[in-house]
This record gives sequence, C-alpha cells and structure tokens, in this order.
Amino acid sequence: MVARGTPNTQNVQFLNGVNVGDPAAVGYAGFYYDYDSFEEVQVSTGAHDISVPSSGVFLNMVTKSGGDRYQGKLSFYWEGNSTQSQNVDSTLLSQGFRPETNQVDFVSDFNAQIGARS
Repeated sequence: MVARGTPNTQNVQFLNGVNVGDPAAVGYAGFYYDYDSFEEVQVSTGAHDISVPSSGVFLNMVTKSGGDRYQGKLSFYWEGNSTQSQNVDSTLLSQGFRPETNQVDFVSDFNAQIGARS
C-alpha cells in the first residue's frame, strides 16, 4: 500500500492495538489476514494518531469479540482467468509481450466460522 509517495517500509499494521508488522520485512506483516475475523478495519493515509510510529499507510484491525449467542458464517472467494482483464495491446504484442502476462489461473479460499456473539 502506498499513499502520498511514502514507501512500503513506512506502513504499519496494528491488530487490537498491537503492532504486528514483521521486523524482518519492515512495512509488511509476516502472515496473511483473515478479513472475515475482523469487526472493523481502519485505513489511514495521513494525520495519524500520535501512537502510530510512521507516516505511511496505517492499517488498524479490531477482531470480533464473543457473546452469549452462537452464530456462524461461510464465505467463498474465487478469482480466475475469466474475472481478469488484459491491458496488452497490439503495440506491446509487437514488442514481445505475451497476452497472458501476469495472469492468475485460479485462486480460491473457503472460510467457515462459528462463535458466540452478543
């Protein structure tokens, strides 16, 4: 993520108030987020709170909390060749670019959650 010309190394991610950025890969987290587990996500590109240690993109995530009522959620995400467009025109083709450059063949994710909510 980039905003106002700041490099990725200036990005910060907080999870429930804790900085979860990867010290070995400054500006990135060492894992993938399950966005279905968040109650709210705040993305800030400037005028951060004083607790944010840098000027890049700030991502603040709050996880869902429990309660006294059970409920669940199912989600399925899919991306394939038919959901993508191509920007390789005849000029690029004449220069040797292939029409399937950076094409994603198939990506999917299935998620099931069950828990208590108030």
